[in-house]
Amino acid sequence: MAVLLFLSSVFQVHYHSASYSEVKILDRSIFDFVDLLTNSIGMPGALLISIFAGYYYTKDFSRKELDSSSLMFNIWYILIRNVSPIAILIILIQGILPLFK
Repeated sequence: MAVLLFLSSVFQVHYHSASYSEVKILDRSIFDFVDLLTNSIGMPGALLISIFAGYYYTKDFSRKELDSSSLMFNIWYILIRNVSPIAILIILIQGILPLFK
């Protein structure tokens, strides 16, 4: 994030009248580059977090930590263990596949 802030400040100093969409990083606009970063770095991190929270934490520890009703906890537990990893993998694959075309 600090690198992006630095690049945007350098861009503003050198190109006063240009817009951010004209900035190219690795032959991509700055918006496409940030989207690539979130799909390449953010999604695997989210996948690891969902797996960690769903499978490493015990059910009792998670219930105590979340301090929610039994129904809401059971819904969360099913989502974090089963639905979240699959959904994150689908989004990650859809984000990476265009890079190989």
